[in-house]
Amino acid sequence: MFLTGETNFRDAIAIKKGYKADRDHSKKPYHLANARAYIRARYNTMLSRGCEADDMLCVAQTKYNREFLAGETNVESVICTRDKDLRQCEGWHYGWEMGDQPEFKLQWVDKLGTLEATYKEGVSKKTGKPTRSFHQLKGTGDKWLYSQILMGDMVDNIPGLPMMGGGKAFKLIDPCETLEELAAVVKGEYQRVYEDRWEVELYEQAHLVYMVRNLDENNQLIFWRLPES
Repeated sequence: MFLTGETNFRDAIAIKKGYKADRDHSKKPYHLANARAYIRARYNTMLSRGCEADDMLCVAQTKYNREFLAGETNVESVICTRDKDLRQCEGWHYGWEMGDQPEFKLQWVDKLGTLEATYKEGVSKKTGKPTRSFHQLKGTGDKWLYSQILMGDMVDNIPGLPMMGGGKAFKLIDPCETLEELAAVVKGEYQRVYEDRWEVELYEQAHLVYMVRNLDENNQLIFWRLPES
């Protein structure tokens, strides 16, 4: 079990808009503290420091994958969560059904990943002709990460690029077949919007959406870097 601790590096690096600042934290469940205490007493639990539980899940999965591929263990790991952001992380994923949200069936996420755009079909009241509008973007792997760098994440108050919705991000990212192509698209879009300030703006948004994969020899977080083109 992984729980988020009291500190999170994203709070300090979010300059344009406060990280998760638009959430009403007073509406947390009444027994949340009791539930956390029970989980820590009952299960083998890791409490994150300086990051979120999501980051630690991705760090653990990356470590277990590396050990499995090296033949150091015969046990594979599965990230079990409802959180869409973690599907950036390579490896097995599962998400349980909750309310009107469907089950995310057990799936292997490769490094490049995939994108899925859904659309709303209808009929124009004015013309009577069929209409089709973008509805939602879902994804996995690096394609999902780079889409989030472009469009941000409204749930976490991460703005991304101006006028960059999921539909436009899909058209830019989905055709990419390599990490180098993904990096070139994202770099080009940030240069187009911010010109000389593109790198500062890019790294703020990227660090906010990126799920940390690894720790260094001092157990410090290793952050995302733009691949060399």
